[in-house]
Amino acid sequence: MDYLPGGRHVRGQSLYGWVAHGWSCLSLGWSFIVVDINDVVVAAARGRPPSWITDIYGAELWATQQVISNVLPGTSRLITDCDSVRDGYHRGRKWATAPGRLYARVWNVIYTATDSEETMMPIIWMPAHTAEWEVGMVTKSNGAVMTKQDRDNNALADTSAKIAAEAGRCRQAIRATILEAVADVTDMAVCIAKVTTLANHFKCPDGTILRDSQAQSALERRRNSKKRKDCDPNNDCGEQPDICQRLAKCPRIAAILERVRSRGMNVEEQPSLHLAKAAPASGVT
Repeated sequence: MDYLPGGRHVRGQSLYGWVAHGWSCLSLGWSFIVVDINDVVVAAARGRPPSWITDIYGAELWATQQVISNVLPGTSRLITDCDSVRDGYHRGRKWATAPGRLYARVWNVIYTATDSEETMMPIIWMPAHTAEWEVGMVTKSNGAVMTKQDRDNNALADTSAKIAAEAGRCRQAIRATILEAVADVTDMAVCIAKVTTLANHFKCPDGTILRDSQAQSALERRRNSKKRKDCDPNNDCGEQPDICQRLAKCPRIAAILERVRSRGMNVEEQPSLHLAKAAPASGVT
């Protein structure tokens, strides 16, 4: 495909969008540069997208809208490193402006400005953040290899978008506070994960592994019920003497047992008083 002379390099940029998982410190910027047929920069623009644009894709799309809204129809080509913009443009207006599209209003402006063959603007994708050795090796979406001018122009647009995003960044104190809170939550999550893992992989002395909520079959439940029914009330549980011994070592249970024994001893030492309280009043002195 033969492209018209000149070009616009479009770039969107995000700063500190990852900090708080809720995008509390998100700062977006967009930019584009204009080069002539000799790849000499003749103009540039940058800014910040509106607040309802919340990701890099939206910033790239907003920059594309700014380019298409401010150039003469059919005189330029647009080069971007966001393949989603190029792919959305080639999918057509019906797809891009569907009710479920988050940025349908931006796409509507783009398609309104390029609604005929005369006003269509070729959009070319190029790789982003490339190394110097990749010049002349990687290709753009039109099949042409990436030149040094392409890489330099994309880097210039990237730097300009970062400058625009820098103007809306949160203060250092706010970012530090959020980072500290994120670190605390991360430590809590790690602790919970470790406890959960240990609770579901508890190793018994005999080598068996138990879970925190170990399921029991109906047969096991019947066996356990029968053992409880066969248990002697005098702390002699027949097949499970070790359980009674372990329970008796518990401080709270040992204190309860001691109080019960002491009350029983008091009754044995004072049987007449106990019987007098239990006998009905006869009225005889």
